[in-house]
Amino acid sequence: MAPNKGKSFQVPTVPVVCEKTAPRAIHWLVAVFHSFKTHLNSVAIDTETGKNNLHVHLQSQLKVASPPSPPAKPQPPTPHPPGRTPVEAHPTTANSQIATLQAEIRVHLFPPPPQFSLQGINSDGSPTAVTNHPTWLVTALWTSDLPECFTSNLTYTSPLTLSPFPDNVIEAVKLKFGGASPFYLSVSRSRHLAVAATSKQGMVSKTFTFPPDPSVPKAHC
Repeated sequence: MAPNKGKSFQVPTVPVVCEKTAPRAIHWLVAVFHSFKTHLNSVAIDTETGKNNLHVHLQSQLKVASPPSPPAKPQPPTPHPPGRTPVEAHPTTANSQIATLQAEIRVHLFPPPPQFSLQGINSDGSPTAVTNHPTWLVTALWTSDLPECFTSNLTYTSPLTLSPFPDNVIEAVKLKFGGASPFYLSVSRSRHLAVAATSKQGMVSKTFTFPPDPSVPKAHC
């Protein structure tokens, strides 16, 4: 049942006619009513646009009050420095450069822990002056949960390339850098490091994943 059923209410209305002696406010209301009624009359509807002349008049006034803004001037092309031409960077080259930069930043901003000890040697066993160890190797040896045998008095033959898995290995870990193929870092009883593409069963203790690094070892040609 409707809540107002059976009740009556007085609704204010707008007068449509009045006597000459009516107040000026009533005359104004009646004039406004008939003015709008004229504009809304079907005779005042434009047959082409379907709009009444009051709406058309309003649109015309708005156009006059708001003139169209001038078209934007085209921007001239950015000049290049004299003697230089723009170079389109290849995505593969750019990704490689970014990965190299990230690896160098890790090496320079985060020094190795105090127990870190690494020495490059020649193939005949003599020490070699290695000024920059491979960034992938330094990154791997920074890992906090790396087995203890990888933390002190380590040597490796420079340059480090993928070789057959050694026989005198005491432990090895599997390393994966970005989308590169995984490989194995092993340490021998003499604390010598080696890398191989394959491993022997039971020798790999842990697996580690790192960001891409272009310096990962390649197969020896």
